[in-house]
Amino acid sequence: MRDTVGFVELPGLHQTGLYRASALKEIGGYRDLPDWPVDMDFWGRFFESGLKVGKISDPQAVYRWRQHPGQSTRTHGRCSLENLRMCKAHFLAGRQGGPARNREVQVWSVGSTLIAWAEEMRKHCKSVEAVEYKPGRPMPVQEKRLLCAPSRPIRLFAFGSDKVRQRVLQCVTSFD
Repeated sequence: MRDTVGFVELPGLHQTGLYRASALKEIGGYRDLPDWPVDMDFWGRFFESGLKVGKISDPQAVYRWRQHPGQSTRTHGRCSLENLRMCKAHFLAGRQGGPARNREVQVWSVGSTLIAWAEEMRKHCKSVEAVEYKPGRPMPVQEKRLLCAPSRPIRLFAFGSDKVRQRVLQCVTSFD
């Protein structure tokens, strides 16, 4: 499992995590932040500190999770797309060794999503390039050139639909 897999989506439901109290203490516990989701902040700091997690094979056996329109993850301002993007960008370029720290970054997406992610990453990274890309279409010419480069930039693919993410995985075969 790549270290960056935690940035695809929320890597785990914090209420289902089993971890030692010493691990929780090591990262400073839960923080009630007004600016971004508590659980994303928790997992971001958890991974940033170098702690490791595992996954049970059948989560349905131990936990049932329901969603409803009134839950805070859908209604609280700190869980907005903008705040979630701000939180993820913070940990991607993390001060303690996030995968994009001190690296050039390419943001791959389309439209307003591309613009928003590129702007947010520019707050944290030294060099950010926005690449307009629709999965399923041919790769941009500059990407083919980069496949042979000695140090490629980190590529961030920003697509909200699972179907589109699967298409990205099929079309883009070489990852960092």
